Amino acid sequence: MKWIWTACVICSLISLFNYATIGPGFVAVGYALPSSPHWFYAVLPLLVAAAIFLHQRGMENRLAPIPAERRSNAHRDAAGKMHPKQSIYRTPTYWVMAVLAAVVLTGVVFVAVMSAQDKAENLDLRTRVWPAERAATLQQLKARQLASESTNPIMIDLKPRLNASLLESIDGTANVKDNNLVELPSGIHTFGGVVFSVEGRIQLLGRNLIKSGKRFPVIVKNIPISRQCARIHLLHGASAVRTLDEKIARLVLHYKDGSQTEIAVMAGQDVLDWWGPIYNTDGGDERNTTSPGTELAWAGSNPWIKKRAPEYSLRLYRSTFANPRPDLEISSIDYVSTLSEAAPFLLGLTID
Repeated sequence: MKWIWTACVICSLISLFNYATIGPGFVAVGYALPSSPHWFYAVLPLLVAAAIFLHQRGMENRLAPIPAERRSNAHRDAAGKMHPKQSIYRTPTYWVMAVLAAVVLTGVVFVAVMSAQDKAENLDLRTRVWPAERAATLQQLKARQLASESTNPIMIDLKPRLNASLLESIDGTANVKDNNLVELPSGIHTFGGVVFSVEGRIQLLGRNLIKSGKRFPVIVKNIPISRQCARIHLLHGASAVRTLDEKIARLVLHYKDGSQTEIAVMAGQDVLDWWGPIYNTDGGDERNTTSPGTELAWAGSNPWIKKRAPEYSLRLYRSTFANPRPDLEISSIDYVSTLSEAAPFLLGLTID
């Protein structure tokens, strides 16, 4: 019964404090104080032990009467001489159980202390550190929106190719409401030092949108350019970015002489998920792009992200690519999804 109770108590504690997370490329197992304990799973092992204990007692009660000397703290040897029983504290079972109980109790106390420290640190981040860092980031973005740094910028009219408004909820299932770009100002504005004309977005398909039942094109062809240029600027974003250094879109440049070339849009380098942190502390890989030609150009919010991830912000990026053949006139550009998990979208296109 000692072993049964020990095993069941350990199972009960494991049911309360352990967690396991399985995802693409990782498996995590650990202990933490539960936010909402599943008491049913914790009580179940104790009920099993109690049932076994009651069954054991019932069997003992049905046995023949036990001699008085057997019930006392003594036993009689073969010669009939009485000897005191061995103390429970001298048995190996007692010490094994004591060690196991100490280990479990130490683990529970350790988890409780670490969880309390984590809660205190998270509270400090949410109330003091992150608000200050978000405010600093927004101030930097505002400064980059004051003046255009591009040379002879020419804004490309995307209206004939737009397939979603700034007010539409694109990312998520049909019941997702207000997950949009309502705070993004439409019209002609400067983002990341480049002037863009924003009237809506060209949304491309990604596997995540396929799963949610949304239907968008894989490719939007023949965005007219009809000019020579040295650089191509994008105001863009992407949803469901799960893997960094992955090509999620490409620009196909069609030149007047019939030749063409491609420019890759890379997750992590040119764009990050449009939901993410704009603070630095504990921002991790989700905070900054790595391409020198890309910078965070706008950050905002909407009702859905405020409800689901209030510490996060909506993020759009300005990416600048060199034209591989600036001596030739570009007739048109195709905007193409690679059908990765991510779903890229384009809001503004400017050349200079």
